[in-house]
Amino acid sequence: MALVQPMGEATELRIVCSFTIEHVPAQQDQLALDPAAEFLPFAYSLQERLDLEHYLRPHHEDDNQGTLIRWAHQFLHTDKPNSTREVLARMNAHIGQSLEYKARDEEGTQTPLATLALGSGSCRDYALLMMEAARRLGIATRFVSGYLYDAALDTATQAQADSMTGAGTTHAWLQAYLPGIGWLAFDPTNNLMGSGQLIRVGVTRDPAQAAPISGSWYGDAEAYEGLEATVVVTRRKN
Repeated sequence: MALVQPMGEATELRIVCSFTIEHVPAQQDQLALDPAAEFLPFAYSLQERLDLEHYLRPHHEDDNQGTLIRWAHQFLHTDKPNSTREVLARMNAHIGQSLEYKARDEEGTQTPLATLALGSGSCRDYALLMMEAARRLGIATRFVSGYLYDAALDTATQAQADSMTGAGTTHAWLQAYLPGIGWLAFDPTNNLMGSGQLIRVGVTRDPAQAAPISGSWYGDAEAYEGLEATVVVTRRKN
């Protein structure tokens, strides 16, 4: 935390954070689920529930019609067992396919009901929707803030044509805790599963706790205009 007191006029206030990450993606696709959690519904062990309590409890209310729980149940089969991993994969794919992605500069995250009603949202809105839906199926989830690496951004000629949604900037997704595997990443914005291109920086139980920079400005509104944030994610050449 910092308190900045300008001693005179300035043209800008710049906060710069630069760091290098050695990213070794986990081979979670090769790990097997605990047999007891292979199908929904399943129950976490007592020791797991003690640690997962805040990630299991929904943080946003459903409406009187049960819109969110009905939306979550559409991914469950009624005529055969529901594979835990497959249900999450179907939900992950459906969000990006059925909703319209819209980058938003406004502070905060839409509620899951607002995202469904609008039919659109940003990466953080998509992540929260899937988090809350999965929690209603008994699966512990948490919000992840970080960066999405896309090799297309390393070459200027392909940067615009091939880059994925959210690449090269601050990105958001979620993780679901699956016994036997651990925290498995899901990115509904790009229909990604696993951590190959997702660079995790912070995890929280709710998006409101994941603001990279937050604070207040005391003074004339006209004295503080043109707020901009830029992020560059590139692969370091050895």
